[in-house]
Amino acid sequence: MSFSLKAVLVSQVNQAAERDLQEVASGFATHVYNIAYDNALSDVTPEEVLRSFIDRHPVDPNVTLLGVTPDLIIQAEHAARKLHAGDELISKVGGQEKVGVVDKLDGPTYWATVDITDASSTLLIVRFAGTDRARVGEIVQLLTYLAGAGAIAAWALWWAFRLREDSEETNAVFFRRIDAAELALDLEGRTGLQLSTPVAAGIWVKADVDALATALEALAHRIDATELGANIHSTTVTLWVRNPTTQWEQSVLNTLFEPAEMSAVRESTALHHGAAWAESTQSAGTIIGIDIPTVSALSSIF
Repeated sequence: MSFSLKAVLVSQVNQAAERDLQEVASGFATHVYNIAYDNALSDVTPEEVLRSFIDRHPVDPNVTLLGVTPDLIIQAEHAARKLHAGDELISKVGGQEKVGVVDKLDGPTYWATVDITDASSTLLIVRFAGTDRARVGEIVQLLTYLAGAGAIAAWALWWAFRLREDSEETNAVFFRRIDAAELALDLEGRTGLQLSTPVAAGIWVKADVDALATALEALAHRIDATELGANIHSTTVTLWVRNPTTQWEQSVLNTLFEPAEMSAVRESTALHHGAAWAESTQSAGTIIGIDIPTVSALSSIF
């Protein structure tokens, strides 16, 4: 029984790692798309595209992002785990394979690459699964000491849910399927901010509306925002707030989500498997928001 249980839990760990790769890759594709179609940013270099995405990605001890250009290897200064020049994972960039698994001393490491079209530049996404695999071993070892099939089943079920925090079963109390246009109107009413433009219907998300409203209220308070917006894409819905009259330095933006008052933003972002980000320019002011995947993106297979 313990062998079967271990196989199930390891399979869940593997699937979670693959989903994480998919979500980051989807978020980067949306990031590149938005920049490509923004006339004001048409002259942005591949290095700037990579750096802006990497810098705004939430700190995750199990995920590392690298931007690789012909001249540079770009990593976030606040990254929990960094790769060094010569690491075998970096050698995957430019190869025919775009996704794979490497066995390291601390466990399996999943990776994927996303190339920027017409540029010799790539985002390398690395998902470390060693910690999760080690926890599976600890769970199985613990269960072998529990007497009775009923106790084993109960503990196995509880830990399986812990390993699948993003499963529909775990979050059924909070999540509901909602059209992005309806979500935007709901958030407008809850935050008290006026939508900058109408939102087209037809794109669906699974959302904890209360959690998103709390996060956007925290973001709005942080920058004294006066506008609320939602950008709809095929795989991502971007929810944002803006203060058009302020411009913040990049050094401030890099640590924007670290203070305790931003905990609601971090928690909601993780809950929705999204990405929190911040941008500030002289022409547009300061914009901060959260990208969340659509229902079609969540259900797709990487």
